[in-house]
Amino acid sequence: MNKLIIIDDESYILKQLESLIDWQEIGFEITDTMESSEYIFDYLKTHDVDAILSDISMPHPDGLEIARHCQDHYPHIKIVLLSGYRDFTYAQDAIRYGVFQYVTKPISYDSFYECMKSLSGQITAARRSENHYFIGDTRLTSFQEIFFDLLFGRITSEKQLEHSITTSGFDKDLIHAPFYILTMQIKTFEMFLKKNRKYDIHKLYTMLCNLIPYETNDTWNLLVRYAHNTSEILLISKHEELPDVLVQEQIHSIRNSLENTLDIQVEISPAKSYPSLAHLISAQTPPTDVSSVKNLYPENLSVSTDEVVKKVTEYIGEHYRDEITLDDIARHTAMSKGYFCSYYKNITRESFVTTLNNYRIEKAKELLRDPDTKPSNVGSLVGFHNNQHFYRVFKAITDDTPSNYQTKVTAHE
Repeated sequence: MNKLIIIDDESYILKQLESLIDWQEIGFEITDTMESSEYIFDYLKTHDVDAILSDISMPHPDGLEIARHCQDHYPHIKIVLLSGYRDFTYAQDAIRYGVFQYVTKPISYDSFYECMKSLSGQITAARRSENHYFIGDTRLTSFQEIFFDLLFGRITSEKQLEHSITTSGFDKDLIHAPFYILTMQIKTFEMFLKKNRKYDIHKLYTMLCNLIPYETNDTWNLLVRYAHNTSEILLISKHEELPDVLVQEQIHSIRNSLENTLDIQVEISPAKSYPSLAHLISAQTPPTDVSSVKNLYPENLSVSTDEVVKKVTEYIGEHYRDEITLDDIARHTAMSKGYFCSYYKNITRESFVTTLNNYRIEKAKELLRDPDTKPSNVGSLVGFHNNQHFYRVFKAITDDTPSNYQTKVTAHE
């Protein structure tokens, strides 16, 4: 899902915009709505945002100031501005700041729907292009995201699934194709990386993706997850059935391709079969804990939670004072950004940003136990480069201000 936030200082319009169209159907998830734009710039520092739908006429910052800020600092964020004025100057400024669309009120449902649908398609296409490092054919990168949207219950209808599939460049018939999940383990994983020091995990898996014969006359072979030495491959039939003999032929083909080219030993086995991708919509519900994630697969499929969470924890411990982005952590864990967000949240039950903020606030509390430490200096020491944002996050987590907290803890020590 492409992440959208909506800003309008009139609450009734905000509610109308939320319900005006079926956002999920066109590929958007509304991750936040705001009646005030006051803290939008701080918000963008710690949240992953793909698009902003904003009223143009608001107290500081107004819609044009938001567009200009995004153009300077977050050029990937697409902006759609709403205005009650048919003012040519507004439109000129909107174009100058790279606004995707300038929409005048009253809003025409049909034109607004087409505008946002087109925007969603452009964001998806741009993400595929940016993620080319993951796999040679960019369609497969987006398919990875589609699969986990299915797995974790974010795709809730066949219509939505069809939109995601066709936008990714696949035929819609793929929705009803039977498939296997294959588990692939690299038995000589550590040895390979030690012997070939020019490769890291990320580069190794890029090669794996490009070497797997992803399309044959009968199947697609799509690598949908990798973590450390274990991967999952979707073996999807182009026909009405997927006989065992064909599954074994594809396993043999994949194994030979990787072993002969990279001189590594891999073990591949069929993990579970499904009658269709659409079956995942009705057969699965969003997991509530790690065990239910594992229940989607047989016991021999490793979810590798310790490996990923450990890496994230270590990275935060070393870099929490610095500006950390989702791109940074995705690269560190050798995952695509979309998959990392889904994987981490479904394993830990909280977002990466929440984990990072909690860690930073704990470090801030440690510093505040020293009565000689000025609360106004603490935020920058733990990774917050805006004091207002630090105070707001601290209050949200501790239900106290940094100054009050320091007064309380130092009085008892």
